[in-house]
Amino acid sequence: MSRIVDHNGQPINTALLKTTIATPTTTGVRQIIASASHGLDPELLGNMLRQAVNGDASAYLRLAEDMEEKYLHYGSELSTRKRALVGLELYVEPAGDDAVSQRAAELVEQALAPIKENLFDILDAIGKGFSVHEIDWETSAKQWMPVGLSYLQPYWLQIRREEPETLYLRSDSNIYGEALAPYKFITHKVKAKSGVLIRGGLARMACWAFLFSNYAIKDWVTFAEAYGQPLRVGKYDVSATPQDIETLLMALRSLGTDAAAAIPKNMEIDFVDAGNKSASVDIYARLTEYFDKQTSKIVLGQTLSTNTGGADGGGAYALGKVHNEVREDILDADVQQLEATLSRDYVKPVVDLNLGVQSAYPTIKLRINKAEDLTALAGVVDTLVRAGLPLGQESTYARFGLERPKQGEAILVPVDAPVQQAMNRYRAMNAQQPGQPDPMTPLLEQLTSKTADPMDAMLRVIRQALADAPDLESFQAWLTGAFGDLPTTELQRVMNTAFSLAELSGRYEVSNGR
Repeated sequence: MSRIVDHNGQPINTALLKTTIATPTTTGVRQIIASASHGLDPELLGNMLRQAVNGDASAYLRLAEDMEEKYLHYGSELSTRKRALVGLELYVEPAGDDAVSQRAAELVEQALAPIKENLFDILDAIGKGFSVHEIDWETSAKQWMPVGLSYLQPYWLQIRREEPETLYLRSDSNIYGEALAPYKFITHKVKAKSGVLIRGGLARMACWAFLFSNYAIKDWVTFAEAYGQPLRVGKYDVSATPQDIETLLMALRSLGTDAAAAIPKNMEIDFVDAGNKSASVDIYARLTEYFDKQTSKIVLGQTLSTNTGGADGGGAYALGKVHNEVREDILDADVQQLEATLSRDYVKPVVDLNLGVQSAYPTIKLRINKAEDLTALAGVVDTLVRAGLPLGQESTYARFGLERPKQGEAILVPVDAPVQQAMNRYRAMNAQQPGQPDPMTPLLEQLTSKTADPMDAMLRVIRQALADAPDLESFQAWLTGAFGDLPTTELQRVMNTAFSLAELSGRYEVSNGR
């Protein structure tokens, strides 16, 4: 077996792979740490972001975790983007058709379960810029097989200022962190923007919206508490004693909760309306809506799938279709990055540890089933078939999501095709009497011979047009308007004869009760 090294050329310590490295502790640098958003203000947030770039990202990464819980819109949109990938089908694509490639693909297939179970956590990199999982290897069956993945808290990892793209595991014995052992960790990195690793996650772009939206909601709640009820004004006589005044104040306060109070007869309580409150409420609503929309653009690249209605005309079908295409572009990019990570940190270790170093490796793929206009596709298929372009039935069935008819199953036929029905009956009769000669065979051979030359003339023109067309839509448009110019006169004459023969054959069968 060839000497096994990782993608950086570092040799693999197989003994280290059998141990658990990144374990949590009750003390030290790998604890489960609580919230970092308490008392957050612009100055504190700015310090967090600067410290993260300088190598200490612990507070920022804990804030990113809090944002998913406390900023409901961001958490929902981020979950939507993750689950768009979680819902895709995982499959393995072999590197080739040889026996070794097939065996390698089978090994990776057996190891898919941990990936499926932890895919949502692996995609935590979308928000924070990276995610790391430790692979739990099982060797009891005389082969190396991943049986589980352990999620590492992001703040257990750190970068060095001179190596901003490399993650190190925090350690009590090394302030610079320990290198991640090759073939032991899956390190998924996602960049929402260019720059160093710690600045590539969505949380960094969304954190300011989180802060100011949080301010707006707090002010909104305070406004609702203070102005949701009319101002209560108590009036007392000049002769009132301090005890009388205290009684009036208690009555005013109790009106806020009990909506009832008892006061002396010579005192009054007035309710003063604060005026038009809807305008004030609208300020907070519009502010939070603005931040939510910007967050949707950051996470999903669009707003219409989550924010409908409003002054911008959200919900329009045409705009929604365009925005959905942008979202598909992001999905494609997420899939490509994830496939690259799994190939490097998961597929290669599984294959190398079991079969040795290979020249080519299988890949874990995610199948994206995009919506397709089947009506338009059917028109293209019909046009191409009529033009004589050979199309495979199996691929056509698969493209339309249809199953091939079973043996003996009734076949659907057009209701306005009596000639076709007659031909079907004729074929069924011949199938019951296979020993009899087919009287239609000489006629079919003669018609085939007669149609060969005119069909060749037409197909030469069509094939040349197909070769020159930049795409299928342009070819279809040309073909639709080209029939008048194609050499079809001789073919029409032969086809008229064929249709007449088919009709006569059908009449004969009907008249004989077949």
